[in-house]
Amino acid sequence: VTHDLREPLRKLAVFSSLLTSDQSHLNDKSIVDKINKNLGQLTNTISGLQRYVWLHETDLKIQEVDLHKLLSQVAQQLQTEWPGIALHLNTQGLTTLQADLDQLQLLFYELLSNAVRFRKNEALAEVTITETTIQLNTYQQVTGSYLYADFLRLQITDKGIGFVGDYGKQVFDLFKKLHPQSGRGIGLSLCKMVVQNHGGRIEMDSSENNGSTVTIYLPLQPAIKK
Repeated sequence: VTHDLREPLRKLAVFSSLLTSDQSHLNDKSIVDKINKNLGQLTNTISGLQRYVWLHETDLKIQEVDLHKLLSQVAQQLQTEWPGIALHLNTQGLTTLQADLDQLQLLFYELLSNAVRFRKNEALAEVTITETTIQLNTYQQVTGSYLYADFLRLQITDKGIGFVGDYGKQVFDLFKKLHPQSGRGIGLSLCKMVVQNHGGRIEMDSSENNGSTVTIYLPLQPAIKK
């Protein structure tokens, strides 16, 4: 955490020093652009950490969530943020779910923004989202114990650049970045926490140049976190 906060601050100090110590740099747009880039990195890191703490400390506010409507809203938000890129969602059989609306909105925002950021087509990001209901053992960590419950399985598949499949279990670690063009390595950690807060789990399968599939398991009757 301290490294990710210190590095952009160090660069800001260097570039600011250039502007103040050497008058010839006062009109250097490249330096101003670098300052703005590092300010953005610092802001995103702090914002991500604030969300991380929020997810740790806030109780779930369970309500009925229309997944189709929520995904449409998130897609519209991303279209505004990426005006030159078309985001095409192919949704199949999405229903409603008892969940925390704000947390699910954050979950899908992070997942769909990754699909846009790591697209192969310069002007188009395509995502397919499917839903099925399955039964899973709620005692996943206890050998020999079984208690089955209904879970909603959501699979979010993109046609992006993907990544080396061996990293599948690491992508949800805080500050883990798999691409040079990645953000601050916080988004997927937030996704994992949202799913865990609801008593579910999240997985990712990917291969280079063949896209990625995120699989989310959410209980139909989530336990309210205290």
